[in-house]
Amino acid sequence: MKKQKLIYSSSVSAILSATFVAVITIWAEKAPALKTWLADLSGHHWTSKSILSLALYVAGLIVFYFLPREMTPKIIKKYLKLAILFAFLGSLAIFVFFTGHNFGWF
Repeated sequence: MKKQKLIYSSSVSAILSATFVAVITIWAEKAPALKTWLADLSGHHWTSKSILSLALYVAGLIVFYFLPREMTPKIIKKYLKLAILFAFLGSLAIFVFFTGHNFGWF
């Protein structure tokens, strides 16, 4: 049961982290003040995003591990698939944004 809860909580945390990285990356490109704040936080905006996403992942892992929830193989499989989907969609969003930014689409 503990492994199942760990897999579930890790999947949910990965979803949150992937979403956070995609959103903060695009947002920081559109809001120079945010990008500057991130750079001031650790010396480089990418380093700050990494630190913040790791902190979000660990916090989510702990919170979702201790929240009461029934664990079934179906639920675990669903959230593993969602974690993979969100990682792909986040990567795609960043790719499309920077490609569009390069070509002047936005």
